[in-house]
Amino acid sequence: QIRLTPQRVVHGDVHAWGGTSDPAVPASIFPTTSDFGFTVGIPATGERAISVASFVSRATMPVKGAKALKAAKAVSEVLREGGLSPFSSLGPTRIGDQRPDIAAPGQFITAALAANSQLARDSRLASRRDAKGHYITIQGTSMAAPFVAGVIALMLEREPRLDPTEVRQRLRATASRDESIGRVWHRGFGYGRIDV
Repeated sequence: QIRLTPQRVVHGDVHAWGGTSDPAVPASIFPTTSDFGFTVGIPATGERAISVASFVSRATMPVKGAKALKAAKAVSEVLREGGLSPFSSLGPTRIGDQRPDIAAPGQFITAALAANSQLARDSRLASRRDAKGHYITIQGTSMAAPFVAGVIALMLEREPRLDPTEVRQRLRATASRDESIGRVWHRGFGYGRIDV
């Protein structure tokens, strides 16, 4: 239980959030609120930053071992391909900026694994690595951001003089939207799913 006792009220909003590191429990610790949001944090709130959300591009994860398979099955039962990843932050920002800007694949992404890296050595991630240890399947907005960085690199290759504002506007204008996202900014998907 949390109790706030202000000395003087200047503005009436209070934002609080929390989560869990258990990937099988994508629940908020404040389940009774009807106004989820305001969870986009630094560095995604930077003035010229392009804020990236994660959507589910794969609802299941290739894993090894019975325990890992059971955990993966529990997670996949709550995921829907094309839906927002449960760990992805929701906007707007605390000061009302419309972030995130764009959503990209970030759920169960298989990527190259650097030898001797922390991810390669962590025994808890053994079921997420391929047999030879060259690849790992993980999730996060940290997996979605490289998709957007790659698209931006292609944009800059064609038009090197684009500034961050122009890049952001092009990402927003070309984003893919559907009835679940709507025609304007969405607090989970931003302006939509990235569309190269």
